[in-house]
Amino acid sequence: MAKFIKYSLFWVGALILFNLICFLAPIRKNGFDDGSKSFWVVYGFIMVAFILHFLFSYIALDEKKKEKRILNTPLLYISTTELFILATAGLVCMAIPGIQNWLKIIIVYALLFIFILFLLTAKTVGETTQAANIELNQKTYNFRVLTDRARELTAIADTAEKKQIAQSVYDKIRYSDMVSDPRLSDIEGAIFAKMNELTDVYQKGNDIRSAKGISDELIQLIDRRNNECKNLKRMV
Repeated sequence: MAKFIKYSLFWVGALILFNLICFLAPIRKNGFDDGSKSFWVVYGFIMVAFILHFLFSYIALDEKKKEKRILNTPLLYISTTELFILATAGLVCMAIPGIQNWLKIIIVYALLFIFILFLLTAKTVGETTQAANIELNQKTYNFRVLTDRARELTAIADTAEKKQIAQSVYDKIRYSDMVSDPRLSDIEGAIFAKMNELTDVYQKGNDIRSAKGISDELIQLIDRRNNECKNLKRMV
C-alpha cells in the first residue's frame, strides 16, 4: 500500500500541475479554434484518462502478499513515468492548433491503452518469474539441506581423516544436480537416511572405519541419483 500512496501523491501533483497549465497557460486560446466547448470535451476525456490510469495502477500496485509487493517496486516507476508522459501528451495535444478534437482524444487514449498494456505485461512477467523461482527453490530445497548437513560434518570432524571424508561427501553433493523430482523420492530418501547414519557416527565419535564405510555407500547413492537425473532429463 505504501507504494500506491507514493503513486497517489505523484498522481495528485501531476493532476494539479496539468490543471494549472490548462487554465493559466493560453491553451484554450491557441489550441481550440472552434470555441470553449471543444476545450471542455477534450479536457474531460483527458481527465477520464487520468482517472482510468489511477484505477488500473491501484489494481496493479495494491497487493496483500509481501512477495508481490516487492514485485511492485518497478511497476511504481513505470506507472509514474507513464503518467508524466500521458499528462505531457495531453497538454501538447491541447496546445497545438489545427489538430482535430477527435484526433487529440484518440492520441491520448491510444497512449493510455499502450501504457496499461505495458504495465500489465510487466506485472505478468514479474509474477511469472517469481513463480518460476519459487518452484525452482522448492525443487532444490532437499539438496540444499543436504549440502548444509554435509558442510556441518566437516565442522564437527574430530580427526583429519574424518574431515577429509566429510569434505569428499560435501563435494559430491555440491556438484550434483540440485533439482529434485517426485520420481527421485525413493533414492533421495535413502540418501537422507544414509546421511543420518553418517552424522550419527560423527557425533558419537566412532572409528574411522565406520565413517569411511557409510560415506562410500552415501557417495554411491548420490552417483545413482545423478544418473537417474540424467535419464529423466533425456526423457523430456
